[in-house]
Amino acid sequence: MRRWAVMEMIRAVEFDTFAWDLTQDDVDRRMWTSTDGTLMERFFDIPPDFGYWDADKIRRDVIETQGYLRSPTFTRDSLPEMMQRQIPAELPQQATLLDVEIFEVHPAKGVLVTSRVRTNDAVHYFAVMMLLFAECFWVFTIDLQESGEVGQREGEVARIALDTPVDGAELPEFDPYERKWDGIVPLEADPLARLRILAASLVDSFALGEAVTGLRPFEPSA
Repeated sequence: MRRWAVMEMIRAVEFDTFAWDLTQDDVDRRMWTSTDGTLMERFFDIPPDFGYWDADKIRRDVIETQGYLRSPTFTRDSLPEMMQRQIPAELPQQATLLDVEIFEVHPAKGVLVTSRVRTNDAVHYFAVMMLLFAECFWVFTIDLQESGEVGQREGEVARIALDTPVDGAELPEFDPYERKWDGIVPLEADPLARLRILAASLVDSFALGEAVTGLRPFEPSA
């Protein structure tokens, strides 16, 4: 696809940018920045690497990929070139998949993946939304960094677990990242709850422009 056509496609999807500042505006990507996060839009002029549109199968593949990235045999050269460009130079110390959801913005198929990533000096929460067509796709990424007192959400859930009466010696297992705990601490101290609110707002705001009307819909092969 020619440069001018790529520029047209990157602007073919309208969406809410949360009144954040536009800090990058390139041919195939744009970025908006707030005090504690970023919103990135990217356009890929290649078919999406999805054989299906099923949340459980996508979850399985994401977990498998995360395990491979942490394995001692991993090398960037073993990945497709496009994927190599998406892997950061410094791999995270820990990456936890939280949610996988599918949605539709007719005629596009959508996938939303939420994860928690720990690096050497920070904790990030990511929501990655993909709008899929047969021959191309868009990726929207919201990245919120945990700031201030790290782990307030986890600490509050742990306190509830310790205060919950149980029969026997074993404490119940509480997953602090489940949606039922969203907002258990103030939103300004709960980047995961804020991320989920922003991701839902972004999905609801997607509107496809005329430039996508000639694209073939994504059809899973399995």
